[in-house]
Amino acid sequence: MIDIGRAKARETGVTNVDFEVASVDDLRKASNSFDVILAHSVLHLLPDVERTLLQLNKMPKPGGFLISSTPCIHGFLPLFRYIGPVGRRLGIMPRINVFSEAELDRWLSDTGFACKERWKP
Repeated sequence: MIDIGRAKARETGVTNVDFEVASVDDLRKASNSFDVILAHSVLHLLPDVERTLLQLNKMPKPGGFLISSTPCIHGFLPLFRYIGPVGRRLGIMPRINVFSEAELDRWLSDTGFACKERWKP
């Protein structure tokens, strides 16, 4: 995705944007550094979503924001809470946290984020 973003910026002559990849553990070094933070299809893979959101909330510049696409599979795949750990132990699946939209909303609110827009495919 970073390569695609860089290519599109080059093709369109956009020069006022940077694309970076960083470990979530490196993020605490980036206070007030970003206009936009993208966290697509990653929050459900992390061991501590709320801790990560606390770190992410320190990163945007004033007026900046977080865009996330986060699968909340509790409502439509509740049995995955039991299947996932078995798949992980067998080495065929990564850690996948099963949580609801309500839980994600609470985490976002508790860590200082406000939902400006919600889109559901």
